[in-house]
Amino acid sequence: MRLEDTEVLARYLLGRATRDEPNEAFEASLRDPRWMMRWFADHHAFPGDVAAWLRGSAQELKDAATKPLEAVKLVCGYYESTRVRT
Repeated sequence: MRLEDTEVLARYLLGRATRDEPNEAFEASLRDPRWMMRWFADHHAFPGDVAAWLRGSAQELKDAATKPLEAVKLVCGYYESTRVRT
């Protein structure tokens, strides 16, 4: 987080900011392209962890969608193989 945004977090921890203020500050940091580029340059190893986390979630989603689709293909294939052709 940018320094000014971490100050909002500190105020929240001291009970001097609302619950929404730290979230807004964090999101403001994420929307600042200069800050994000500098952060990624300084923490070059961390984005690999983020990418792995995102890929893992995407893989779980793919697996969750693939299993039902395989069942549908199996049923459709069975239907096609047993259908009486006229």
